[in-house]
Amino acid sequence: MDISKLSRDAAKVSSAFVYKDKAVIAKQACKIMIPSRYFDAGIAVTDPEVFSLAVFAIIVEDKYYATSFAIAMMRLMPTDRYEVMVDDEAYTIFEFDKGATVTPNRNLVVVDMLIYDPWELLMSQGNVPWFIGEEDLAQVFVEARKWTGVKLGANPAIIQMIVATVMRTKGNLKKQFRHSLIDNPKAQAESVALRSIVHGPSNTFSRINGPYFGEGLPTALVNQADRSEPLEEMIRG
Repeated sequence: MDISKLSRDAAKVSSAFVYKDKAVIAKQACKIMIPSRYFDAGIAVTDPEVFSLAVFAIIVEDKYYATSFAIAMMRLMPTDRYEVMVDDEAYTIFEFDKGATVTPNRNLVVVDMLIYDPWELLMSQGNVPWFIGEEDLAQVFVEARKWTGVKLGANPAIIQMIVATVMRTKGNLKKQFRHSLIDNPKAQAESVALRSIVHGPSNTFSRINGPYFGEGLPTALVNQADRSEPLEEMIRG
């Protein structure tokens, strides 16, 4: 699927649905796209009924899309289901015909434990789908309290700081994306795993310390730090 042809337009997508009691009805044919990784993570199932984490892309007319940020499980009633590849990643598409019920109940259940799997998939592993941009990733978890009852961090700045760490410059994963924007406003972002020993640490001590010494040592040798940091100075005394 060529996602480069899609334009983000939340108003256009919203106009494609109508509410009937608790149900959401499609006024025109539409699609919902989720990473197929959701099934492996246990945040999407298709048997006996279809449920998915409501962090997904909604596509109408094969031209416009919008992103849902709800960390809650939503029941879906697709007309058809199939898998496509986007940038070598597998995605599952749920299709809905005109007049079909997208979900029978838009009142989602609050489950506090549900926060773990999205955090693990998106942040810890760095598997951020194409429809979640660098600003969206922070919003997903800033809004987590609304959907899960769990507040992550004392204020949104903490989540934003973590996201700024994992979002790197496409083509140069050693450079944080926010730094690239200074010189190139059109720079593109790419995510890395928060717990990656290769891309995460910014100093030699952090790379070789801990349980991933086998990966950290060659990384420290190849990517030599050009300055020492306060942590290293403190350890050295």
